[in-house]
Amino acid sequence: MFQHQDFQEPELYYWAREKKAASAEVDFVIADSKRRIIPIEVKSGSTGSMRSLQIMVIEKSLYHAVRFNSEPPSIFYEQRKTILGDAEYNLYSLPHYLSGQVVRLMNELD
Repeated sequence: MFQHQDFQEPELYYWAREKKAASAEVDFVIADSKRRIIPIEVKSGSTGSMRSLQIMVIEKSLYHAVRFNSEPPSIFYEQRKTILGDAEYNLYSLPHYLSGQVVRLMNELD
């Protein structure tokens, strides 16, 4: 009998942009089963700057991003105009306790 192996060993990365007076760093970067690159920012409270995440989304033309914070789950459609360019992406804001489910949740998109 054929046994389908759907398990993919998780891999975790981070992203750093080293430019003079314009450095940026994203806490974590993952890929879902559809091979979409998904940047992740972790905030200790409910607010915080998302500049580095926005830079990565613009530079890499990404459509999904995740923020972990202390708020209830929510989805925002973000439209940003910056000197780097324009970005339109979905920001998935998830509470910290769902961090272990992020790959599964991202795989269920679309």
